[in-house]
Amino acid sequence: MAELRAAGLSFMQIGRELGVSRQAVRRALEPQPSKRDVRIRCRLCDRDINPAGAVPRDDRDVLCLSCLAKLPELSFGEHLKAFRLAAGMKVVTLAEKAGVRPSVISSYEHGRTETPTWQLLMQLLRVLGVRLAVSSSGAPEVSGTPANVFLLAPPSSAEAEHPEGVD
Repeated sequence: MAELRAAGLSFMQIGRELGVSRQAVRRALEPQPSKRDVRIRCRLCDRDINPAGAVPRDDRDVLCLSCLAKLPELSFGEHLKAFRLAAGMKVVTLAEKAGVRPSVISSYEHGRTETPTWQLLMQLLRVLGVRLAVSSSGAPEVSGTPANVFLLAPPSSAEAEHPEGVD
């Protein structure tokens, strides 16, 4: 095929010559980058992140687990996406293993839904292999916290007084 292309033949002419479609010729001569070629980097430290469950638009749109551990105040969705990518899972795979629709996972990751039910949270953490650490003293101490731990702090006094939202 390469010799015929170098001789100036079009994909269609090569296809006719070899008895295959022009699309097959194009795919053979111009292969698309595979998922392994996609590079996903942390938006803070630029460290490479496992690209197995990612799509190209995730590049510099997600945090590595080390940076995530330093920012426990980030949304549940940011935590979920970082843990999912670290586990090398696609949204569909995580949804199947957690027993929910992919749109549910996507809603959390994109901030359309804020927090899951306790039961779903436990299921997601189990599937992702993440431990839950609850702080009894407000803001958890982050230094030395393993990267595969989701920190859950109790509500602040203002949040406890106004559960629907702080005035």
